[in-house]
Amino acid sequence: MGNEANGISAELEQVISRKITIPAFGEAKSLNVGIAAAVICDNLLRLSQ
Repeated sequence: MGNEANGISAELEQVISRKITIPAFGEAKSLNVGIAAAVICDNLLRLSQ
């Protein structure tokens, strides 16, 4: 998980095969990394069912 200001590190970006993002809606400026992870995990679980 990357941070909201800088994303993932350059070192990590070299070894990932797929980048997942959460689209922004409204005027929200940030999303807590724990909440972001929960949203991604929930969506992955829904896709696997």
